[in-house]
Amino acid sequence: MLPKLRYRWIPFGLVVAILIALAPTPVPQPLVTPVLAAAQALSNGIPGVAAVHFEEALAFDPTNASLHMHAAEAYLASGDPDQALAHLARAEQLSVDEATLELLRGEALRAQGD
Repeated sequence: MLPKLRYRWIPFGLVVAILIALAPTPVPQPLVTPVLAAAQALSNGIPGVAAVHFEEALAFDPTNASLHMHAAEAYLASGDPDQALAHLARAEQLSVDEATLELLRGEALRAQGD
């Protein structure tokens, strides 16, 4: 899963940078900086560092379901299925794409051994 995850983050980082450049109003730096750092950490193959950066972004925007999903992916890739499941539960409360959520939940439960 980690190689697939790593390659998904390269375009994600580019998309975030483009959206920031094209945004009609400035995007708050407390959100952008950790998300870009997380994307960079994932592209470098260090998901544990990415998870920390996603937590920083979530401190600024705790109701962002997408950030919870990305944090769950990072925690899962770093070998922490418990944290991944916690973020997936929060993303589910915030109404995120159910198919992706269930896929990640299944991977996290498998990693837990359930």
